[in-house]
Amino acid sequence: MAEVAGIAARRPPGRRPGRGRKGVLRGQRGAVLLEVLVASVILVLALLPIFCALTATLLVLEKSTLVTVATNLLQDRAEVLKAAGYNLVPQGSLWLEKYSGRPFDIYQEVSLVETMTDSSGTVVVKKVVLVIYRHPYASGGDPVARMEFLLYAGGI
Repeated sequence: MAEVAGIAARRPPGRRPGRGRKGVLRGQRGAVLLEVLVASVILVLALLPIFCALTATLLVLEKSTLVTVATNLLQDRAEVLKAAGYNLVPQGSLWLEKYSGRPFDIYQEVSLVETMTDSSGTVVVKKVVLVIYRHPYASGGDPVARMEFLLYAGGI
């Protein structure tokens, strides 16, 4: 053991000279903290794009679910109109609010196709346009889905 001015230096057993606590050299304490900090920054920079991609994926999933439900409601309305037939579907426009308990409004417009007539000149085709909106129109009134089809006087 080394003596300093005639006094024996007392060291606990197992400790070597020049080392601080837990075996780290006294000059390296700040370096270890810096390494942990750099590793943390690299980890955050690697994980940030992953979380952004996850958020974008969830937003797209919500939008696609909304469009699927809206399209199914439009298909349902189209089947009702097709089942009613040419003579029972009135010409004009109509709003179907809160259709089927869902947060959607359907706009229905029925018009005659003047260029499609029979031999006597009677119009035999109606054009049906269905547009579905989500209320309370938070997205600026943009339609969620749109469907067009024709109804024939003699059936399909």
